[in-house]
Amino acid sequence: TRMEEGTVEKTCTNFGFLAVCPGPSGCKFNSDRCTVTPLSSVCDSPMTSLSELLCNVKLSTTRSSKETCPLLEGLFSYMNGWSYGECGIVGGVHCARGVELVSGVEKPYFAFCTHT
Repeated sequence: TRMEEGTVEKTCTNFGFLAVCPGPSGCKFNSDRCTVTPLSSVCDSPMTSLSELLCNVKLSTTRSSKETCPLLEGLFSYMNGWSYGECGIVGGVHCARGVELVSGVEKPYFAFCTHT
């Protein structure tokens, strides 16, 4: 499955969950297809709060940044209207471009969801 826009939301819904919105209320990447949670804190840098909580690392969308959270490797966040699809953590890169990546048996990716 290509990690294009909507893949995270569809995956979450298929398992009875909701996609976590990337940012707080008013974030341009949110929509009615995701839910704002306390972890939806930085609009253009989804999963930052989760990485701070789990790894004590603040993620950066700068491709040259060496800050990473290995516990989140392969996790993707819903990103409404981002031209590169969903935003993931792949190979230590935060906001890896989902449209360039395919999840499968050999290399699975994961959806950032919350309970209903």
